[in-house]
Amino acid sequence: MISPEILIFNLAVVFFHQLATAFLWVILDAVTSNQNFRQQDDSKANQYPWKASLALTFLLAFPSLVMCFRPSHVSNYGLLLTLYFWVIVAGGLFSLYSWGQFASNRNLKTLHLATTATLTTATATIFGLIASMASPV
Repeated sequence: MISPEILIFNLAVVFFHQLATAFLWVILDAVTSNQNFRQQDDSKANQYPWKASLALTFLLAFPSLVMCFRPSHVSNYGLLLTLYFWVIVAGGLFSLYSWGQFASNRNLKTLHLATTATLTTATATIFGLIASMASPV
C-alpha cells in the first residue's frame, strides 16, 4: 500500500533539491568567475556534477521513500529515525570529503559538491528533527 502523501512529498523533495542545486551552481558560477582557481582551462572542473547532485537528492529522499511501502506502525517509526541518522552521517562524511577535495584541488565542481553536500546534510538534519517530534502512535 503506497501512501500518496509521502510519495508527493518525495517527488517534491527530488524536484526542489535538483532545482536548488542548479540555482546554487548558477550563483557559484557568477560569484567565482573572477577567482584565480577559475582561470584554469579545465573543462571537466567547470561542468555541472549532475550525477553526484542526483545521488545526494536520492539520499535525502530515501528515508521517507522507504516509508511509502511500509504500513504505519511504531516499529517503522524507529526505522525512519535510524534511516535519517544514517543519511546525516553519510551526507556529513561526503561533505567533509568534498571540502577536503576543494582544499587540495580548487575548482567550481568541488566547491559546488561541498556546498551542496553541506546543505543536504543540514536539510536531512531538519527532516530528522521533524520526524523525531512526530508521535509514533
